[in-house]
Order: sequence, then C-alpha cells, then structure tokens
Amino acid sequence: MARPAPRHWRQGTTQSVTFSQATAAAIASGVGDHIRAVRVVVKSPAYIAIGPSAVATTSDMYMASDSPAVFSIAPGEVVSAIKINAGTSILYVTELTQ
Repeated sequence: MARPAPRHWRQGTTQSVTFSQATAAAIASGVGDHIRAVRVVVKSPAYIAIGPSAVATTSDMYMASDSPAVFSIAPGEVVSAIKINAGTSILYVTELTQ
C-alpha cells in the first residue's frame, strides 16, 4: 500500500485572541481566500469551534493546552474558543499554505 505524501506547510498570518470560561472569543477576521488549513494552539485547555460565525461551547471539540493541531478550514471561516476552567487564556490561529 502506498503511503500518502507528507504535507509541508508554509506559515502565513497568525491571529490571537484572549478568551475565558465565561465568554467564548473568535479571531477577529476570517481566514484568507486561499486558506484551506490552520494551525491552532490554546494556552489552557479549551473547547474550540470552526465555522463561518463560530462561537465555541462546552459541546464542541476539546483541545489540550500547548498542543498544536492542524485543521481544515474554508475561506472566511473563524476559529473560536472557550476556556474549561476559570481565568483567561490565549487562542493562536496560524494560516497555512502549501
């Protein structure tokens, strides 16, 4: 069985936003027209959502702190996060191109 070719990404624009347990927050701007993938990192455990007007809730996907992950995304979509426990944290979203 053939192995899939590895993906090599180029880093593009990075957006960040502070979020808390009480209030979900999303990056300020949707990703660019040519973007199909993003690298996401949260500084504290959180739930994240991706979509045209995403607002993360406790029903969304769990993401561990300081554990970068790459996700598919459509042009114009945003990433949102809400913290699992008290305090604030930071969501980092980096656009990726090939």
